[in-house]
Amino acid sequence: MTARTHRHRGRGASLLATLGLITVSSTSALASTAVAAPPAQSAYVVPPADGQKWPTDEALRASMSAIREAYDRLGPYIENWTAGPHDMNELGNHIDEYVNAIIANTHLPTPAQENLDYLIADLQRGAQLMHGTDPHGTPYDGAAVLKTAFSAYGKYFDDPNWSVK
Repeated sequence: MTARTHRHRGRGASLLATLGLITVSSTSALASTAVAAPPAQSAYVVPPADGQKWPTDEALRASMSAIREAYDRLGPYIENWTAGPHDMNELGNHIDEYVNAIIANTHLPTPAQENLDYLIADLQRGAQLMHGTDPHGTPYDGAAVLKTAFSAYGKYFDDPNWSVK
């Protein structure tokens, strides 16, 4: 091997090392860039003008309770980031089912229903993300959207059996 060949190999190694650093730093940058889920719709829910809570009916209370129970069964795994994709997808399926029941069976006065629509949008978005097929978020983003919806429901809707956790 001549000095010239050795110099070229040295440049190649240097170039490869540089490219390796670029690749590593690019990968790190991509890994640390999270795709943010859109803002929660329930942020737009407003309380009635009299400062009370919006009325609920039995269909809404039963479906929200079923959604919360399904979430709470998986909740510890979600909180510890150990919930698997199959479990998250199944939770999304349960939420879809109960949201459809809310849409079909809940009949509230118009202002309450209009505000419930924001909450329903969050429940649907959370379920969609739970399925793990949305390129704009993860199932864990879906869990965050659901927790926001649960909080808004407890804050703005009159359900005596609901507690904000």
